[in-house]
Amino acid sequence: MFFFRVNQRVELERQGMRQVLLPAKSEMANYVTSMYDYFEIRHILGPEVGPRRLDKIPDEDWYAENESPLELGMSNRGEYERKRIAVSGKLPPRTAWKALENQFPELRGRDTLKFAIINGFGVGVGDTLVGLTAWRSVRERFLAAGFRNFETEMWVRPSALNNARDACELVGTIDRINVLPMPIQSFQNCDAFWDLSGLIDRPNVSKRATVDFFLELLGIDPTGVQRSEKRNHITLPLPVITEVVDRLQGITSRYIIVNPKSGDLRRDMPLDVFRELCALLVNKTDCDVATLVPMPKVHDRQVDLSPISGKGFKYRCAVVKRAQAVVTVDSSLYHIADAFDVPSVVIFATISPKLRIPYYPSMEGVPLPGLEDSQPSTDGGEDQRIDVTEMLRRWSQLNTDSVVQRLTDLMSAIR
Repeated sequence: MFFFRVNQRVELERQGMRQVLLPAKSEMANYVTSMYDYFEIRHILGPEVGPRRLDKIPDEDWYAENESPLELGMSNRGEYERKRIAVSGKLPPRTAWKALENQFPELRGRDTLKFAIINGFGVGVGDTLVGLTAWRSVRERFLAAGFRNFETEMWVRPSALNNARDACELVGTIDRINVLPMPIQSFQNCDAFWDLSGLIDRPNVSKRATVDFFLELLGIDPTGVQRSEKRNHITLPLPVITEVVDRLQGITSRYIIVNPKSGDLRRDMPLDVFRELCALLVNKTDCDVATLVPMPKVHDRQVDLSPISGKGFKYRCAVVKRAQAVVTVDSSLYHIADAFDVPSVVIFATISPKLRIPYYPSMEGVPLPGLEDSQPSTDGGEDQRIDVTEMLRRWSQLNTDSVVQRLTDLMSAIR
């Protein structure tokens, strides 16, 4: 988390959103944001204008001269210095962690608690869903401890705003979503906050299942949370479900979603593998194969449901809910499938299934051949150095018969 002072009025256009940052009235910071958001703003302003318009205020200077809300969970102070150490190839120092329950006494005696989650749970909708699952455990602990009145604001980067709104609308545990940077007055009006900036740089990002990683950051020992509490919950509006059911009539009655796209070329499924999976699924089941993004037609029983799922996140969730099963690459789709107990096989190209789906009982993970031989990344758990040619070679070695057999076994056991 960065404190910074605006010296001259700043006008920005980010993600189609106009932002105005007003000059500070003192020598102290008048905004706070995540480290990467600050870097983005400086980059937009350019090397000449940025240093004149913005001044970073060291953490220790700000905390020494100002009253701060209580930082909960794992501290993120000194983020910039830890990043510099990591970039130099050295192991950065661990940050302080406090159990959430041990911090409750400092919050007693206040009528309504105001919480802030700074940087949300990342940018992607999948990470946000999992983060909200961890957040549910935080809410339950506050309620169990007798805290009845609290409000929670999530502050996110502009690039994360739409995904945060989509996920929070269907999970319903966040009161407001705002866009970073956060005015310092808003920060000081909070009673407590969690600083979730720089998630990719945290020490345990490549050592914990995602939900356990978020639980730890929020101040909860993951081993004290039941496996069933680590699953995703999504509530869909009845009119959306009804509309999707009506629109599916005449297109398909039973379908298996095959999702080859992730937004990352290293994870995306090659067309020949997609074609092979579609043919096997049609031969082994009584289902059509459906895609949620436009794809080349590779089978007569392939249906394109993107006109329905493309209406918005809630429609995408409703289409997944109605599916008989899912085969997908590493994307947000399997987190949605977990919420509805849809049998799924997830093909992981860059990270171990153990770090993504250990608590999803209706799911199996298939690592691409060679994944176990990859060297872990030092900054986020995924091997960023593997080129596309190497990924294509690995995809060519995937046993598609085994993928389909695993899926049909899951379908028999669950459905």
